[in-house]
Amino acid sequence: MISKDGVLASSASVTLFDTPFPMESGKEIRCIICLAPQNQTDHMAFLALLLQRLNDADWCRRFFATGSQQALEAFLWQADDA
Repeated sequence: MISKDGVLASSASVTLFDTPFPMESGKEIRCIICLAPQNQTDHMAFLALLLQRLNDADWCRRFFATGSQQALEAFLWQADDA
């Protein structure tokens, strides 16, 4: 039997790798971000903020420098100082 519940609450998952791994193209993967939106629009604000952050070199440096799950969670949940 297939569940028709779908996504019960919008969420995201972030995985950072200690050692990047290569793709066939030669580019390296250091982070995977998965989205689970409840509908077709509620993730748009999150994507806009994520793209803004990923275009900020200082934010990316600090993001990739987190050394533990706790540090990553604290970094991601901190209030925007800008």
